[in-house]
Amino acid sequence: MTDSDYGNFRISSQNKFGFYRTNPHKNISDLLDNLLAGYDNNIRPGFGGPPAEIEVNFNVRSMGPISEIDMTYSMDCYFRQQWIDPRLTFHGNKETLALSISMLEKIWKPDTYFYNGKQSYLHTITTPNKFVRLFQNGTVLYSSR
Repeated sequence: MTDSDYGNFRISSQNKFGFYRTNPHKNISDLLDNLLAGYDNNIRPGFGGPPAEIEVNFNVRSMGPISEIDMTYSMDCYFRQQWIDPRLTFHGNKETLALSISMLEKIWKPDTYFYNGKQSYLHTITTPNKFVRLFQNGTVLYSSR
């Protein structure tokens, strides 16, 4: 027996002992797949209307060295961007969903660059330091180090 409820992100199935177990991930995966049906990540949110507004902030972890001769400096920071993509709105009992990095490749994101930047790189240890969170109203929070 299977009981599906998208509003609660729940699928229950009976195991061999007659007990029901809940698999919350299947419905969330289905929800994300349905969000991306017909989604084109090459088109910005609100295409044809006003420009998409992107909120940006930094959290500087460290800064230095500063070279007065070369007029350069380096810094380690978290770079966060936030925007609303109405195509990604969803309904359910979870207000936010933490998305995998593979999902980041499937959604639109701003092409942000640093004017007069001399050199930059994304921090990686074993995996890229990126984080994506999706809110019910379609707000996307993207953070990278």
